[in-house]
Amino acid sequence: MKHLKSYKVFEIRESPDLGGSDDAMRIKYGKEVIDKCDAVIEYIKEIFLPLEDLKFYCYVNYTPMTKCYQEVAPILFVDISQNPELTLSENDKTELEFTIESLKKYIESQHFFLTDYRFNDRGVEKYSARFYPKKMNMNENLSDDRLEWILKELCNEIQDAGLAVNIYFGNYKDSNHPKFDGRAHIEINDTNKIFCKNYPEDDMDWLYGKPIINNFIEELEVHGFIRDKDYRIYAGGLAVNIVFN
Repeated sequence: MKHLKSYKVFEIRESPDLGGSDDAMRIKYGKEVIDKCDAVIEYIKEIFLPLEDLKFYCYVNYTPMTKCYQEVAPILFVDISQNPELTLSENDKTELEFTIESLKKYIESQHFFLTDYRFNDRGVEKYSARFYPKKMNMNENLSDDRLEWILKELCNEIQDAGLAVNIYFGNYKDSNHPKFDGRAHIEINDTNKIFCKNYPEDDMDWLYGKPIINNFIEELEVHGFIRDKDYRIYAGGLAVNIVFN
């Protein structure tokens, strides 16, 4: 009967909106990526097993927004919470520390970005983490429609922040920079000087290098686009141009 209790230790909060992966997720995020994430979830369940005797509640799954296909990359979560009716011994705390460290090392070894926090809520130990793949292998046969969809999704955040964004395909007949030859071209401008308030008085107050652009480049990396291999960056003043080979 003892083993029956282990089900609660690594149970996943199943619901119509938060089950495992599905075919639509494989279409949205890529089959190879989701298969990798599914394997990570299964392994994490094994890592949770030593917490059985500690009576902790442990959960691992995709975030609800990932399940609703609203993320540009699949994001997973882990939540661990002590049973509030029980008190941990020093040995229990040591085991908990070891399990959390094992969890973190495993996630990072699988090439995921990890953000986590640990806290004590009125005497109840809790740990929470969110993580997502660092690189998603880019399909060299990625269709133009799929590439366009990915780029538009990635550009939503910087557009919401007030930057002007244009995306061109083919020979860029409508582009202001026809010399940029490639498969696709993202043209980003801080026309309203939201981020480059001192330009041109400060002629080094460029848009390139600002946190919002650095974050955008990191998102490209998450999707498996490698700089100087899959794309090139041309920047100066208020503009950043990204050209995909």
